[in-house]
Amino acid sequence: IGDDVTFGPRASVLAHDASTKNHLGYTKVGRVNIGNKTFIGSDAIVLPGTTIGENVIVAAGCVVSGNIPDGVVIAGNPAVAIAKTSDYLEKHKEKMKSRPVYPAKGFTLAGGITPENKAKMRHELTDDIGYVE
Repeated sequence: IGDDVTFGPRASVLAHDASTKNHLGYTKVGRVNIGNKTFIGSDAIVLPGTTIGENVIVAAGCVVSGNIPDGVVIAGNPAVAIAKTSDYLEKHKEKMKSRPVYPAKGFTLAGGITPENKAKMRHELTDDIGYVE
């Protein structure tokens, strides 16, 4: 696992797969490599023998296998490339100009979110997304 890799809640990285054990008497095993600055979304499953490149965004719920190149956003089951990471980030950089952007302090659990700020976010995020530091 490279540097600056982030795992969402319940993301799984499997280095073994017992699907063959009952029939063949052997469990499949394989290395998993994950490049730098990669994000693995919530509930994603990375299967044995998978290599994920650098600067990859893995969407929530993906099942990832094989070789994923650098600089792509992948989604689905099985996971497929849907965009370049650079294009995805540029889209959200532009969107941040017109959508709410919140500081971490006072707007996250770790930052001590207040009931007032929860209400503010609920009100402001009814029709689209916002961003939190």
